[in-house]
Amino acid sequence: MLLVQIHKNAKPWRRVGGYFLPISNVEDGLALASRWAHLLEKGENNPIRYVSLVNIEEDHPVALVNRWLAPDQLSSRFAPLSTISAILHEQLKAIDYNAIRIPQGTVNGLVPGKRSVNRSLTTMPRLVVGKSIKGNQILWTRLLSEFSNTVAA
Repeated sequence: MLLVQIHKNAKPWRRVGGYFLPISNVEDGLALASRWAHLLEKGENNPIRYVSLVNIEEDHPVALVNRWLAPDQLSSRFAPLSTISAILHEQLKAIDYNAIRIPQGTVNGLVPGKRSVNRSLTTMPRLVVGKSIKGNQILWTRLLSEFSNTVAA
C-alpha cells in the first residue's frame, strides 16, 4: 500500500508511532499532503517542507485512526495491514480529492466558504505504523514546493 508522510526535515519519521496518509494514487496523495501541510503549518519558522512516498507490505502492523491518539492508546490497535485493507479502501473511495485540492491564489491554503473541507481532513483515515519503516520502503522524498503546480485545482 502506498502512503505519504509530510515532514519538516529532509528525513521522514520512520519509527513506531509515525503517522502516514494512505493513498489510492500519487496525484491524489500529493493533493492531500499539500492540503495537510497548509493546515498544519505554524508560521515561517516551522514550515512543513517535505513529502515522502512510502510503500508498505500487507503484513506490516498498522493502526487505522481518524484522529491523533496518544501512544498508550495505540498499542492495542496494531494489526497487519491486510486485516484492515477492505475498510481502508472503502474510506479512501469516499474522499473527494477535487474538493481537497488547493485553488491557486489562496492564502495558506485556506479557502473562504470551505470550512467543511478543511474540517473533513481531520477525520480522514491515517495509518500509524507499529513497526519501523525500512529505508528501502521509502520510494522518494521531495520538497512539497515541487508539486505546487500539480496539486492546485
